[in-house]
Amino acid sequence: MSNITHNVTTFIKLKIFLLTMKDEDFMQEAIKDAKKHQHHFGAVVVKGKKILARGGKRPAGDPRHHAETEAILNTKQRNLKGCTLY
Repeated sequence: MSNITHNVTTFIKLKIFLLTMKDEDFMQEAIKDAKKHQHHFGAVVVKGKKILARGGKRPAGDPRHHAETEAILNTKQRNLKGCTLY
């Protein structure tokens, strides 16, 4: 299998996965984000079955930096109408 074919196949599988994602899947993505950055809580902002932003890495022990706040700030959008925060 060529590299291009592999990339296209991976892209198609990802698109199918994103189209079939449910609330539980997005919650799992938030949990993965927390574990990846060694935090207790994670968050993702979703619109139309697409993850717009994640809480990501933030200072440990600083109460001003909640996963939810960071995820919203990371969307870089002013209008979050139609978005869901997990």
